[in-house]
Amino acid sequence: MRSQPARLLRPNRQQIELRASDLESLLGEEHRARLVWGYVQRQDLRRLTQAIKARGSNAGRSAIDSH
Repeated sequence: MRSQPARLLRPNRQQIELRASDLESLLGEEHRARLVWGYVQRQDLRRLTQAIKARGSNAGRSAIDSH
């Protein structure tokens, strides 16, 4: 069962909202939240994805991807 990759939902960072803005444009280029996001992106999160039970075509809702 764990041999299949975790089934993940990925955020669509280019998705347009009713406000006609995409997620990337909500924060300025120099916003401190981008520092936090950069740190998170460099972390090894494999242990978290190993715990996800939704894999392949098994029942269960897909987890949200951290990238």
